[in-house]
Amino acid sequence: MWQLFLIISIIANSFSTVLQKVLLKNNKSDPITYAIVFEFLCAIAIGIYAFFEGFILPKDIITLLPNILLATILYSAGNIFLFKSLKLIDASEFTVLFVTRGIWIIITAVLFLHERFSYMQDAGTALVLLGVILVTIRKHAIQMNRGVWYGLLSAFFFGVAFPNDGYVVTHFTHPVTYSFIIFILPALALMAVYPKKTIAIPNMMNKALLVRIIILSIIYAIFGVTILLAYKYGGDASQIGAISQISTIITVLLSIIFLKETSDLWKKVIGALLGFLGVILIK
Repeated sequence: MWQLFLIISIIANSFSTVLQKVLLKNNKSDPITYAIVFEFLCAIAIGIYAFFEGFILPKDIITLLPNILLATILYSAGNIFLFKSLKLIDASEFTVLFVTRGIWIIITAVLFLHERFSYMQDAGTALVLLGVILVTIRKHAIQMNRGVWYGLLSAFFFGVAFPNDGYVVTHFTHPVTYSFIIFILPALALMAVYPKKTIAIPNMMNKALLVRIIILSIIYAIFGVTILLAYKYGGDASQIGAISQISTIITVLLSIIFLKETSDLWKKVIGALLGFLGVILIK
């Protein structure tokens, strides 16, 4: 059962990354404003589903508040850097950089969930880093520009967040309830930290853009719910983190087909394959 949920999450994640890049093509677009709207609309989509599925909080919710607060901070920061990175670099390049999320998932799972880490996983980590280096090389020099750093920071925050989610979601009867919480709280946190960006939301919205963001939010909401369901119904955090990197190859291919991101094509493809093979070893 958990494998089916994971497959759905992989496909949804791949398409959402490409759509995010499409939304940020406009040079006037603001990543933080997009992050606020995106998180809020995802929360609405999941909230509607949670209403019918059954919105149930665990009895020990008070003891989980530190973890929920941590998730709020990690996802708020992760989404800001995600949108900032996609605004500056290709979706395919971002995807390869985001593979490093698997490393952080493994490290966090080992330290806090006491999952095992072997020499094979060391080799996998090396392959992931090699893939990242490959896609950042420009004319025999590694260009660690802002887009690259933002992508790596986003991978870090999302990577650390998932094992934390894995711990918390086991206390929830319905994972969708927790999924709603970790979307609505970051949205509210960003609105509180960036009130001017929140006020500016109506000015950046038009009908066509709103429809695209709604579609993106629904697809990403599916990803957010199904990956938690995969953990809830049998997958380990490190195992899910490894297998989910299949989305790297899918996203690179989708970016080539739909976004025509063909510059340094061989580097992106080889980098994606190295990252994918590395994360498979990490599992």
